[in-house]
Amino acid sequence: MHQYQYDSDASRPLLEKERPSAEGGGRLSRLSRLLQAAPPSVTSDSSGRDSDSFDNFDGFKSGAADARRKQLRTPRLEDRSSRGFCADCSEWFCWKWIFPERIADYDDFATSAQMGEIYHIRQKARELFDPSAPDDEEMLHQLWNGLFPMLPYEGRVNPRWRDIGFQNDDPASDLRASGRLALQMLLYFSDHRNDDFKRMIRENRFPVCLCALNLLEILLVHLNLKDPQPLVCPCCGTDNAELESSQPSRPRPELTGFVAVLDDVAGSASATRHSFVEWPVELALAQLFAHAMLVLDAVWRHQLARDPGTNLMHFRDALFDTRVRLVAFLARRNSPLTLVELEAWSFRQRAKLHAATKAV
Repeated sequence: MHQYQYDSDASRPLLEKERPSAEGGGRLSRLSRLLQAAPPSVTSDSSGRDSDSFDNFDGFKSGAADARRKQLRTPRLEDRSSRGFCADCSEWFCWKWIFPERIADYDDFATSAQMGEIYHIRQKARELFDPSAPDDEEMLHQLWNGLFPMLPYEGRVNPRWRDIGFQNDDPASDLRASGRLALQMLLYFSDHRNDDFKRMIRENRFPVCLCALNLLEILLVHLNLKDPQPLVCPCCGTDNAELESSQPSRPRPELTGFVAVLDDVAGSASATRHSFVEWPVELALAQLFAHAMLVLDAVWRHQLARDPGTNLMHFRDALFDTRVRLVAFLARRNSPLTLVELEAWSFRQRAKLHAATKAV
């Protein structure tokens, strides 16, 4: 097996042939020399005081220090997790131990249970809407009853679907592109924020359902809940796809925020369950979606008041603004992210936007 050491940026291990040779006068970087040396060990001398082995660095030249260093380079199997080693890279220090804040994806920090939830929602995001499936037809029926309680449901094709923001008499044409998950999120929003949903439809400032489908796509893309990632995002075009290809390991602190909300949903009795939204990760996404919809409505209202010439061609700016606000909330670290914090964030955002709108 090759012996490895890290280069200065710790982005990958160096192979034997890439090491600087002694004849060439090559010098190891400070980080590489540190990683080759054993970590400080605290021992107690005869006086009872704790002494750090780094106080006498020349001690590493002794046989005992060499033995300790050799033992550190090839740790026992049971010591891997305690010394910061991964199972597949036990011959060198793990970059996740050296740079614990470098979070690029969920598997950089999430537990196996949390990863199971993430895999589930990624699978749900791939499910297509099937108008012939009984469950999908039932969800459409419930959405109709929630938004048109005084009108009987007479089938999937009805011109009234246009009134709530679909592009055609048959909502299946829009839902085929967005999938079953989009219908689940709309149904959750209708059941738990029914008054707000109806108010948005009544005010008719934007096609509510169509814009909601775009907002959900933004959440899936920017929270890395869609696999594979689409090439085009509704709010930033191809920028996100270019970032994924050029900087796949860029920091993504907002992912930890989403997992924090997921954990709160999983352990909270106050999390509102739903017949079609059952998994904790689905509930966490539904909560984010619902509050993002409320903020999006406030952002768009403020844009209309600030510039009377604003029309639906500028709605992408509102989507972008809403995404920036939500990602900033999820990426913060000064307080734990819970459903209560999410509710408070949504209220504060809407209050600020309402005050700014009145001041125009």
